[in-house]
Amino acid sequence: MLKTETPADAAAPSSTTSLPSLVPPLTTPPSKFHNVRSNVSQHTKTASSSLSLSPFDVLNRGRAIPMLYFYPIQFDEERLIRSLQCALDKYRVLDGRYSDIRTCVISDEVGGVSLEIVRDSPLNLVECTSHLPTSNQTKANTYLASKPQVLLPNLEGMDPDTGKPDAPLCKAKVTMFKSGGSCLGLRIQHGVVDGEGMVKFINYWAKLYREPADPQQQADVSSCSISRILPQWVESPTPPAVPEMSKMHAFPADTPGPPPEFMAVMPKVAGKSCVVLPYPATTLASLKTKYANSADLPEGKFVSTNDILTAIIWKSLTKLRRVQLGEETVSAGKVTSLNRAFNARKIIGVETDSIANSAFGVRTEATVEFVLNGSVTELALLLREDIKAYDGSDRVTAWAKCLVYEHNEQKNKLRPMFDADGLSFIVSDWRFPWKEAEFDSPPCNYDHAAIVPIVCTIVDDGGKEGGKNVYHGGTNDIEGFIKAMEAF
Repeated sequence: MLKTETPADAAAPSSTTSLPSLVPPLTTPPSKFHNVRSNVSQHTKTASSSLSLSPFDVLNRGRAIPMLYFYPIQFDEERLIRSLQCALDKYRVLDGRYSDIRTCVISDEVGGVSLEIVRDSPLNLVECTSHLPTSNQTKANTYLASKPQVLLPNLEGMDPDTGKPDAPLCKAKVTMFKSGGSCLGLRIQHGVVDGEGMVKFINYWAKLYREPADPQQQADVSSCSISRILPQWVESPTPPAVPEMSKMHAFPADTPGPPPEFMAVMPKVAGKSCVVLPYPATTLASLKTKYANSADLPEGKFVSTNDILTAIIWKSLTKLRRVQLGEETVSAGKVTSLNRAFNARKIIGVETDSIANSAFGVRTEATVEFVLNGSVTELALLLREDIKAYDGSDRVTAWAKCLVYEHNEQKNKLRPMFDADGLSFIVSDWRFPWKEAEFDSPPCNYDHAAIVPIVCTIVDDGGKEGGKNVYHGGTNDIEGFIKAMEAF
């Protein structure tokens, strides 16, 4: 993840870009910080207060997922704090801290959600959302990577994860613009909550803001694990043999820190600009017609619109990496991989009201030659076949049990296997009802703000038509990526 910039850092963008910075002048009013705890008066210290991590938490710990919600209204500070307290009564895992590699404890000594409130910000709503396409827009928007960071809580202690038991699991920042409107920024630790869980939490917080609850009634919630209903087999010691383990590295518990990712290529591929490419519903329908009806798709086979869009992203990223690093480094025979975010909460039976993490990556591998020279349809079909392998609960359960065994019994730290040439990519498909986070008014815009060199994020634009926005950042050749995507 990008390091959160100080105002001084962000105020000096590269001279090669004319993109506007979103840094307030020195007259910015000071922030108010609140450490918000749940209304439950007694935070028990017994073992019963420990919350078992999801099997997939072990893959995502150390990534604080950012979210920005924009509103045409100004928030009431007292209602905001009170409703957050009540929301934490239900989702108390966010009120807690890590106690060790397997549990999250809520205690009297540590805990709470950091809520930063900034009033009378000299920024304005239009400027802060100018990089976000509308539902019918077709032109790509580029902007500085530092732009959304000003509106987000500080990364310190969350990303990268310090591994310390006092690491915060959730931070929030509210910026109220002097000219009208507000922004709610959150960072939530992916190691305990998946994307759907994050949206459930913010939607519930919004509901309590609109319809205040009686704190005394809320305090009757006695089970601190209500938000973490997990499968019964989570503590199984039996290590099933599944081929996916060959795509992971297991590091002993005493390994000092996480292994570096792409250290050999990061200086060559990292940049300061980001891009959002809009795909209106009409464009998506055209892509589906063009590639799903192709002669390359065997009879009886199916590819989704998102399979096609993901295949185009993979092709574009691979082409761009070859341009960045040269054909000698990114040769035709090299293997590239795409790690596609996959949420298995329905497959493994996670409760509807739970925010337990059920997300992991489905890894698809192919040679550079196949990705670049094969058809979009062939690549989309390859992606679809790997996703289908997880349609059944047996496969997902076996994979999760294996993770639990390695992490809990063998005390190993598991990390996805990334190659030295930066040819492994991540595509996150963000399909959640962000419009439902209605604090007196529904959000007028949403920004995922997850900008790193190896990640592309597909976000529903929130419109009734069903368009999508593709985010990509951290590269030094934004125009090259745009042209590569537009070629399809």
